Amino acid sequence: MSVRAALRPTNAVQPGPIDTEWNQADGAHAETLASFVASGAFGETGHIAAAVSYLAGPAASYVNGTTLTVGGGLCA
Repeated sequence: MSVRAALRPTNAVQPGPIDTEWNQADGAHAETLASFVASGAFGETGHIAAAVSYLAGPAASYVNGTTLTVGGGLCA
């Protein structure tokens, strides 16, 4: 088997602050955390699901070895 045939796409999703049961957008430190995000708000789980769906789908067939940041501009 060639090295090329053995390669599998290896990507990651790096989430920013996402509104979940454990990380609530109305929690004690939510306002402070949201102030560091360019969008000024927490993301939703659907934002992460969409990123994973993209990376797992045919549109990303040439994407490999990357980290997709879904953070509303937290790292901007």
